Amino acid sequence: LCGTFAKALSMDVVRARQLIDAFVFTGDDSEDLWLQPLIRVGDDFCLVIPCIHSAKLERLVEGWMRQGGFDLERRGPEFEKYCRSELTVHALKSPISSAIKVIDHEVKFIDADGNLEKIDIVVIIGGAVLLVEAKCILWPDDSLRLANYRDTIEEATAQIKRQKDAVLSDYAGFSRRLMELGYEISGEENVACCVVTNSAVYAGFPINGVPIVDLPMLSRYFANRYVKIENRAEGESVSEHAIRFYEDEKGAGRNLQSYLSAPPQLADMKEYVRARDVFFPMDSQPSGRLTYRTYCVDVDIEAMKQKYESAANIL
Repeated sequence: LCGTFAKALSMDVVRARQLIDAFVFTGDDSEDLWLQPLIRVGDDFCLVIPCIHSAKLERLVEGWMRQGGFDLERRGPEFEKYCRSELTVHALKSPISSAIKVIDHEVKFIDADGNLEKIDIVVIIGGAVLLVEAKCILWPDDSLRLANYRDTIEEATAQIKRQKDAVLSDYAGFSRRLMELGYEISGEENVACCVVTNSAVYAGFPINGVPIVDLPMLSRYFANRYVKIENRAEGESVSEHAIRFYEDEKGAGRNLQSYLSAPPQLADMKEYVRARDVFFPMDSQPSGRLTYRTYCVDVDIEAMKQKYESAANIL
C-alpha cells in the first residue's frame, strides 16, 4: 500500500506512510470511520468500503480541515464574498439584468432606535429589496450536528427577521443609506428576506417564517427559467417544459418572497417524499417497538411525463 501511494502520488515512501497514517482509524475521539476508513489488522489494512462508496466529499473535506487544525469559522466572511460574487454573475446573465443590483459589500445601517445592523447581502430586484443572511455551516452528519445546524439556522432566521423589521421601521432612512452607497430603491416598501446556506439542508423549507435557500435556488430566480421535464434523442434535446417565475421586472419584485418561501421547482419533489420504516427485531420497555424512519424522494417518472409532456415545447 505504501509503495502504491508513493508511485501514484509521486512522493517518497516516508511521506506516503505519513499520508496513510492520516487515514487509519485508531479510536481517537476526533476520528471517525468516514474520515479514517482504514483499520490496521496486524501488518495489513482493512478498508471500510461503505465509507468510500457512499462518502460525501464536502463533509470529508470539512472533517479533515477540522482535524488539521484549520479555523473553520474563518469561512463565514469568505462565504459572504463568494455569495455576492456568484449572485452578481447570475444577475448580469439575467433577462432582467438592468433591474437587479447586488451590493458588493455588507450594508451597515442604524435603525430607528439607534442600533447598528450589519446586513450580509442586499439585493435590489424589480423594485423589491432582498435582505440575505449568509451562513456557512459544517455538514450535519449525525444527530448532534444536525441539532447544532438547526440551532444555527434558527439564530440566523431571528437575526434576518430583526433586520427586516429594522428596515421597515425606518424605510426612508434605509433608502437614504443605500443612496449614500450609490444605489436607489423604490419608494414602495417591498422588503423580502431569506437565509442562504452553503448546503441544501433545509433549502426550500421556511423555518420560523423565514425562507431557507441555497445559492442555486436564489440564482435560478435571476435566470427566470427552470426546466421541469426534457426529452432527448441521440444526445439532443427535442422538447421540454420550462416554467418561469415572473413576467417582467415588476413581477420579479412582487413574486420574490413567495418564490423563496416555496420554490416551484421543488413542488413535485415534495409530493414524492416517501417514508421508509425499519423495525428493530426487539421490543424496548416501556417505549415498545423500536422504529428507524428515513425519507426518500421516489419520483413517478410516468406521472411526471403525463403531467408536463402535453405542454412541452418542441425545440
